[in-house]
Amino acid sequence: MEGATSAVGPRIGLGRVIFANSLRARDEIARFCLRQLPFPRNILSIRLLEPAAGHGAFILPLIARLVTAARSRRLSYDTLLPVVRAYEIDPVVASSLRQKCAEELQRNGLAKPKARRIAKCWIRNDDFLEARIRARFTHVVGNPPYIRWDAVPSPLRVIYRERFSSFKERADLYVAFIEKSVRLLKPKVF
Repeated sequence: MEGATSAVGPRIGLGRVIFANSLRARDEIARFCLRQLPFPRNILSIRLLEPAAGHGAFILPLIARLVTAARSRRLSYDTLLPVVRAYEIDPVVASSLRQKCAEELQRNGLAKPKARRIAKCWIRNDDFLEARIRARFTHVVGNPPYIRWDAVPSPLRVIYRERFSSFKERADLYVAFIEKSVRLLKPKVF
């Protein structure tokens, strides 16, 4: 595995939290990060957070595994609804990702209405740092935006400084994503 680690470059990992350190999460980096997560035997028991979903590099590869798990346990596909929560601030990208998720769910045997309902539940078009999230998660994976402190609009810098202890002068925005993600973790349950 040593070669694989160096192939993807640096990453931040905290057991159940893995963030890629790449300007854009390529499929192979996302798959590598997913392999590093300690998923339980019953993958349907996870509550996965993706705080900056983008084009779905971390979510799409999990869909077949999730559907297979529900099917093999003879569970309703509604069991998939709470498993993934992903945030994407760009409405066009969020809509595209919902469509990709629905298509992948359909490829794995779900009827179109059910696939669309699950994808809509999974993908939230919202600013993760501003969202009021009550849910807690067992796993976090993603590639948060790497935006320099001075490129963040001044009003948001003030808000983020107050809200996130790690977001200080010269910090990149990804630091706030990591801080909030870690705060949303459930105590270790597996």
